[in-house]
This record gives sequence, C-alpha cells and structure tokens, in this order.
Amino acid sequence: MHASKATALVCAMLFVVGAALWVGASTTGIVTGVARSAKDQTPLSGVNIIVEGTSLSTVTDAEGRFTITNVPPGEYSVRAEMVASRP
Repeated sequence: MHASKATALVCAMLFVVGAALWVGASTTGIVTGVARSAKDQTPLSGVNIIVEGTSLSTVTDAEGRFTITNVPPGEYSVRAEMVASRP
C-alpha cells in the first residue's frame, strides 16, 4: 500500500458561527463545517482540519463534521489534509 497526502474538499458550507463571541474580555469565534469528497460529496472522516497561521486544528468525525473553537478575530485560510491509501 502506498500512503499519500490528499486534500479533501471542505464543503462550501464552512461557517464562522458567532464571529464574535464575548468571553470575559476576550473575543473569539468558532469555525465549523463538513469535509466531503470532491469526487462524490461523501463525508470524509479522519481529515485533519487546520486553521493556517495558528496552532488550531481538529480531526473530522465519522460524518465528516468538525468544530474548531477559540479562533481569534481575523481572516484565515482553512486547510484540509488526509492520508489516503492506494492499492
């Protein structure tokens, strides 16, 4: 088996929920969404979701869903990576 890095399509339904949540004196947000296959839109589990330029990341669940909390205000790129096996 050959393992390779594949980029998953993070569905256009990537939401920034509560762009400004007040927690004491600090402001943070939440990034949530679903990682889906670019080929057939099947949800992908085990995908690493990374907020670039930060140390924030998570892994998608069995339904491809993810949530990243405590995201500081600003604009970010979100990257999705997974290790795929080829027969």
